[in-house]
Amino acid sequence: YVFPGIGLAAVAVSARRISDTMLMAAARALSELSPARHDPKANLLPPVTDAREISARVALAVATQACREGLTDPMDEGEILRRIEAKIWNPVFRPYRRKSQTP
Repeated sequence: YVFPGIGLAAVAVSARRISDTMLMAAARALSELSPARHDPKANLLPPVTDAREISARVALAVATQACREGLTDPMDEGEILRRIEAKIWNPVFRPYRRKSQTP
């Protein structure tokens, strides 16, 4: 759950390295998204269908921590978000066309 966000953050803000506190920021960001925070009977981890949003939220936390530690050029949250959006993978699927089957 956290590793795509950590990688996205490192690439988006050109972090010079990944620190222990950046890993902690990733863990905290994921914990804030846990359904169990609101319902003790719910799953500990959010649904995998939310992976894209989870990665973006983790990336924001990790990139922000990298900036705090001086592991990247200084930037505000708006710039961090712009960089994350520019680097996050956007799947593009071509329309499916079935070819006729020939014997």
